[in-house]
Amino acid sequence: MARSLAVSLVLALFFTTHAHAEPLKPAWSRPLGKGARLVGVEEYGRCILFADRKSIQIVSPENGLLWTWPYASIGRFLNPSEVAVSADCDAIAMVGDATYKFAWIAQRSGRLVTVELTATPADARFDRTGQLVAIGTFAGTMQLHSRDGDLKWKRDTKASIVQGIAFSDDNKQIVFKGWGGAGEVSMAGHVERSTKDAPEGDSENAALPFYRWRIASAAGGSRMWLRGEESVDCVDNRGSVLATISATPSERAVFVSRDFSQVLVVSEKGLDPVSVERYEVPKPCRP
Repeated sequence: MARSLAVSLVLALFFTTHAHAEPLKPAWSRPLGKGARLVGVEEYGRCILFADRKSIQIVSPENGLLWTWPYASIGRFLNPSEVAVSADCDAIAMVGDATYKFAWIAQRSGRLVTVELTATPADARFDRTGQLVAIGTFAGTMQLHSRDGDLKWKRDTKASIVQGIAFSDDNKQIVFKGWGGAGEVSMAGHVERSTKDAPEGDSENAALPFYRWRIASAAGGSRMWLRGEESVDCVDNRGSVLATISATPSERAVFVSRDFSQVLVVSEKGLDPVSVERYEVPKPCRP
């Protein structure tokens, strides 16, 4: 039955046209200077994180500067590529590399906490309260800290690398998945499952005609954002295009907020990010 529904969806998408969907216009466009890049987005789009060579900027959805953290004051070889942010956008977390086996939790109040690790950190994420931070490592371990740096627990998993960390909606489980393994750990620190095997990819994406990949999907598949050759489209489960964004090959990265209300599109030139556009999504596309 599930297979037939999937086939029906693919067939519906095959005959989808864009004639009735007027391309969305960006609410704003933010040029990125040399060395600047987008390094994080709060899952509901409450704030967006940009980094240049000296600092991380926490920006509001309206493109206003909320606060900054001068990370370069810690070490000139730091190179933030992915930065976690709390739900209230009042704290950020960043991990180092083999040179800096640390994680840092910076707060809007100005407080900075340094967490020293024995293994090279791979990922960090805030829980849904914004008061706890889970850190995964390249040694297959996970540890949970308060935002003040206090260690709650540290656990070994069967994974080679703990990355791709996320907290469940009820904030009772911490899941992780990446090419180095996958697993699930309770907030109390019980490793409920873990494996070195990478999670299976979304095989259905290969069957979607005219689309390269699925960017985001709402619960139950009622709405999906799909990336195509010339556009990024929001479709319903019948294949109707509810919203579309014109996209060129230079627009490499697309980020969709959890509630489907915002879309960020990063444009590149010569593999360097040059601008970020933010789109506000109309209600028909929101689940």
